[in-house]
Amino acid sequence: MAPGASRRICPGGDIMDETSSAPAHPSKKCPYCNIYLEINAKRCYSCKRRVGRANRVGIARKPLDWLAYLICILSWAAFGFYVWWAFLRK
Repeated sequence: MAPGASRRICPGGDIMDETSSAPAHPSKKCPYCNIYLEINAKRCYSCKRRVGRANRVGIARKPLDWLAYLICILSWAAFGFYVWWAFLRK
């Protein structure tokens, strides 16, 4: 970091130098297997899982698994329909 330059935390949690647009961390850490990755890596080369952007301490975020949430919501809806059909309809 250049003398006199300050750091700021961006909305995504990245630490940025005021003089550059690059993150302060040169790498990020996989949250699953703790392997260091390139800062712009989308997948871990060790465990093959998706990783997100690095937070302010350099650990990659776990991406949200939308498919699992969708399956869970549909399963609860199917269960609710079954309970209605089996016990509550006249």
